[in-house]
Amino acid sequence: MNLTPIGKLLRPHGLKGEIKALVDEGHEEDLLEAGSFLAGSPPIPLFIESFRGGGALILKLDGLDTREAVQPIAQSTIYLPADRVSDPPAEVQNELTQLAGFTITAEGYPKLGPIEAVLDLPQHYLAQLEYEGREVLIPLHEDLIISRDDEKKELVMELPQGLLE
Repeated sequence: MNLTPIGKLLRPHGLKGEIKALVDEGHEEDLLEAGSFLAGSPPIPLFIESFRGGGALILKLDGLDTREAVQPIAQSTIYLPADRVSDPPAEVQNELTQLAGFTITAEGYPKLGPIEAVLDLPQHYLAQLEYEGREVLIPLHEDLIISRDDEKKELVMELPQGLLE
């Protein structure tokens, strides 16, 4: 079977077997229409019981009912059979939307990340990540970004003081 990677499972969400997923733009509908996917090493089939959105996709998988049950597949690549994957959207993505998975380094702050999702709001973009067990939103603006290293997946930024408080 020819498999195509379409995203990544992130971390368990809550205590009832839900897990956050970051799906490549244009493939969320493919995943939800399929109702199942493959993940893990080696890839095993997993079935979607329910889902909800809001930044990253949160999946409830059939038969996995605890945080401990989904932990082994956290950080796994999501695969679909190649014949179930539509062509990617033709429009070019904004460079900021491609920063999921990057870590943020800023003077006066600990290393932040990885970025779980980039939220595209009408006025600006926000990096969504977890810091000390809570969700944090970091503004992504070209004036705040000092440098970007695609190889290391690192973003060096100048952030205002007190942003994490």
